[in-house]
Amino acid sequence: MSEPKDCPAFVEVKLSKPFVVNGVSMLTLRLREPTAGDQKIAIRTPGTDKDREAVLFANLLEVSVSDIDRLPLRDIQRISKAFDTNFFD
Repeated sequence: MSEPKDCPAFVEVKLSKPFVVNGVSMLTLRLREPTAGDQKIAIRTPGTDKDREAVLFANLLEVSVSDIDRLPLRDIQRISKAFDTNFFD
């Protein structure tokens, strides 16, 4: 059995360009470790897998779903990669 991987409480995701959230220009977003509750909320969200992913990422980044929808796809990919590589064994 392999050693458990250290899991950070959060990771900083560098954005491709400044992004305004609540009137504040951000160059990075802080992605927190997901909980079982976050997963339940996302699973209960109607719509497509991408809709559920947007809800999950919005919760973990503490921004709105409309903020997620305004991000460039390259930043969504960066968030997804940070999510996949930092919070799962």
